Amino acid sequence: KWHKDNLGTTWNINEATSKMTQMGGSGQVFNFPGTTVGPEQHDVIEQEFAAQSTIRGSASKLLGSIENLNALLDAGTATGPGEEWRQVARGVSHALGLSSEETDLAMARHETFRAWSNDVVLPRVKELGARPTDKDLQFIIDASPQLSNTPAGNRLILKALQIKAERDLDRANAWDDYLDMSADPKDAFYNKK
Repeated sequence: KWHKDNLGTTWNINEATSKMTQMGGSGQVFNFPGTTVGPEQHDVIEQEFAAQSTIRGSASKLLGSIENLNALLDAGTATGPGEEWRQVARGVSHALGLSSEETDLAMARHETFRAWSNDVVLPRVKELGARPTDKDLQFIIDASPQLSNTPAGNRLILKALQIKAERDLDRANAWDDYLDMSADPKDAFYNKK
């Protein structure tokens, strides 16, 4: 039996052997020995596989953004109370032709930090669904790295986001291990300190 999932992947489902094989691409095979896996179970497995794949992609992207934001903080990007006003002053001096190379670099770091911060916030806002409340949005923004936070505050927020993303990756990998049945799901997930 052939089935195409919502990610566009085609699967060959052999109900007699309880084997699900990805056709084309990575050639992943999911074995369910000793059981008869019916269409309902295949649908549940497919949905969970798609969900974990989405979680893995989001977590990987978040870890990249966190790495970039930490690099900007390490490079001396100024954050903290009043940073937005300092950026306005830098912009005025730049527009008047009075800015230095150092000022221009500070402006570029500011703009880059804001862009990467937005890259962290947007996926978290999308997780709230179609109609998040203003309170929900404010909560996500407040719990994200921002130019108005001190560098130490931003680092603490980034560390918390990193821990969450690493746990999401561990959970997705544990799901893969479970489906593989030849791997030990306790190896990386349950022994994580």
